Amino acid sequence: MMYKLRERLVSGTFFASTCLLSMVLSVGWGLAADSHPTTYAAVHTETEGAVGISTFLQPAPEPKVSFLGGIQMFPGWDDASLTAPDQDGAALATAAAPPASAAPALPSASKTPDKPNPASAPIDKTDKPAAPDAKSATVPVTPAKDKPVSIASASPRVLVYHTHNRESYFPELQEGTKNASSKTVNVTLVGKRLTASLQKLGIPALQEKMDYPTTISKFNYAYSYKYSKQTVVDALSENKELTYLLDIHRDSLKRNKTTVEIHGKNYAKILFVIGEKNPNWKDNKAFATKLHEALNAKFPGISRGVLTKAPGTGNAEYNQSLSKNSLVVEMGGVDNTLEESYRTADALAAILHELDQNGKV
Repeated sequence: MMYKLRERLVSGTFFASTCLLSMVLSVGWGLAADSHPTTYAAVHTETEGAVGISTFLQPAPEPKVSFLGGIQMFPGWDDASLTAPDQDGAALATAAAPPASAAPALPSASKTPDKPNPASAPIDKTDKPAAPDAKSATVPVTPAKDKPVSIASASPRVLVYHTHNRESYFPELQEGTKNASSKTVNVTLVGKRLTASLQKLGIPALQEKMDYPTTISKFNYAYSYKYSKQTVVDALSENKELTYLLDIHRDSLKRNKTTVEIHGKNYAKILFVIGEKNPNWKDNKAFATKLHEALNAKFPGISRGVLTKAPGTGNAEYNQSLSKNSLVVEMGGVDNTLEESYRTADALAAILHELDQNGKV
């Protein structure tokens, strides 16, 4: 009996000591929390022991600022890391620290979550993106085919094109140039003037200005008429009213052979070329002859005449099998100027208009 009494006294003393120790620890933690600026967060961990279930305090991590939708977060902390105890029974934040190079993005004072700051937002995220360039919006980056440029809205009746589109004039090129050829300053400018003059006179016209050396893969000069023939075929298929086909060139003769003065102004002389290797060559020659005669009647000496090429001499077809009113037109020579050629283009437009209106072609 004395043994049992002693056992109860020892158990009571142990229990009292345990309670006293628990109270001392609680007071100690409270004093530490009051005297230390660190914020403590309650993390519940159930531990089996003599005193039953205890609540331990664990210092909360220093917040590393990042922003997600305007809400301040502790990086790496989620529900799983807050509640998952480690082997010692304490809950730990287990997320790895972010890379040193990842700097937190601080929001502008004026920025709100639902109204992004246009100054810092990508251009495609702003309410008013920059206006697109008008030119790039209308011109395709890689056109499948260089379409003819129509000057008139009415169905064109005249096609102006250029088999040798880079033929140019020495006076218009840099001094010392050996070859009268240019990608930009060339007979297409004369063709543009002719097309515009026809339009002003009431004859709907279009000009094809394709630069074959750059648009044709593996361009070969010897096949120039093959390339331009496809241009004419396409134009005819798209414009059923086309009546006159004028292939504008520049001759290789010198100035004394290709220039004439009329009423105090210099004009580039004109020459019509007909190929006899086509079924329409007589009709084409008749058309050229009418233009030659009418031109010289009003502009004495401006036309050098009509040159015919027999089969076996040169191309001798010149796309003239496609129409009874198809011509090669040589506008001046290598030593003429654009101004002189423009005058001749105006003269040709006036005569073609006159003959067309009078039903003579």
